[in-house]
Amino acid sequence: MLGTINIAARERLDNLVLVVNCNLQRLDGPVRGNGKIIQELERAFRGADWQVLKVIWGSGWDALLASDHDGVLRHRMEECLDGDYQRYSILPGDEQREHWVHGDPRLEQLMNTLTDVEVAQIKRGPRS
Repeated sequence: MLGTINIAARERLDNLVLVVNCNLQRLDGPVRGNGKIIQELERAFRGADWQVLKVIWGSGWDALLASDHDGVLRHRMEECLDGDYQRYSILPGDEQREHWVHGDPRLEQLMNTLTDVEVAQIKRGPRS
């Protein structure tokens, strides 16, 4: 797949849509817990002059993101590694909250607007 994206740019194919479902897997094997496949793919596509739209977080995050005036939650989301996505699927809400807050009082204030049950129910991806 990555070898073909340059061909589209070289041939000036400008009306293409490619959906990549990372689905907690690397394209060449299992997830590396300390890797960031989404960002790796984004760099590759942008380097080939593609416009990239990432759909990572579900709509359940919208209210929190709207309240995140400093961008601290968005920054924390961008720090997430591939292994973190897997962990979120099994962690209870209180442990997810601890992972998100990570000692930051601004994140604690944002996350405290949700119950542990609500934190556990917020999903990754577009189907929340």
